[in-house]
Amino acid sequence: MTRQFAAVGVGARTANLIFGSPSVMRANGFREVSSVPAAFRGRLWSKRRAGTPVFAVDHPVSGEASLPRIWVTEPAYDQRSGRIEGREFTCCYPNGADADGRKALRLAQAYFAEGLTYSSACDSEVRRDCFRAAEILYLHAASRGSVEASVKLGAIYDANLCEGLYWAWEVPAAQECRMGSLPLHALAFERYSFAAVRGNAEACWLLGDMVLVGRGCVSSPQKALALYQRSYEIAIKLGDRESEGNAALRLGRMAESGLLECCNLKQALAWYRLSLEALDHVLAGGAWHYKRAWHEAKTAVARMRQELCGSY
Repeated sequence: MTRQFAAVGVGARTANLIFGSPSVMRANGFREVSSVPAAFRGRLWSKRRAGTPVFAVDHPVSGEASLPRIWVTEPAYDQRSGRIEGREFTCCYPNGADADGRKALRLAQAYFAEGLTYSSACDSEVRRDCFRAAEILYLHAASRGSVEASVKLGAIYDANLCEGLYWAWEVPAAQECRMGSLPLHALAFERYSFAAVRGNAEACWLLGDMVLVGRGCVSSPQKALALYQRSYEIAIKLGDRESEGNAALRLGRMAESGLLECCNLKQALAWYRLSLEALDHVLAGGAWHYKRAWHEAKTAVARMRQELCGSY
């Protein structure tokens, strides 16, 4: 990964030193991130904004396990055209105390969510860089003990969202702790396992998916079933409807397929119904990325009813 020292200008660095943020306007509570008056926003200003990268990094921070200081940006909307006209630096990390990694996690989640919004081929580079920035911030949060950050790192590695451009693979200190030498799926398995042991419901069903097919580990349907059941139990206890729906969906699949014992369609129908109920709630809350799982649960409920009544 190229160290983008020149990407952050003197003005942004000075503003960060004085106000704690490279955006003077944002640091003083304004929605607009640029301090340049509208009358002076000419061609050079537009060119600079359009050329601002998704993120920029400085040399590793002392005591941060060779993780870099990362300069965070967000899309800048032109109020006249209503379109995105480049990006603006809004903050940097680390910057101040963050003992539990919540600040890093919040910034990483924003990048991760933004990356999910890009689907067209022309936005592939921006999408990839959003996930690259998210990885760095998640690594910061995970180094401060954030279990949720470890889950998201596992998701990034498992799906290769950064397309091979990972900070953990570039830094010598990371290679010394075996991160750089591990295949992506094995690295995802480690992250999920760390979170699953600590009672994270999402990590349990994601880890179960890997164990079921032997991705990054040895395949074991028995262990996968145990992980799905554990995920469901934790989700019920904590009120995690997303994990409840996803774990129940997978338990329904296993009951229908008879992977471990004889096929049990009544049990499968019960699990699919529980999944559909939970995912209905999740989609109503705006978690659109679970729509495919919801559709699978809905279709499975109809299929099981048809199978059980014997009408075709």
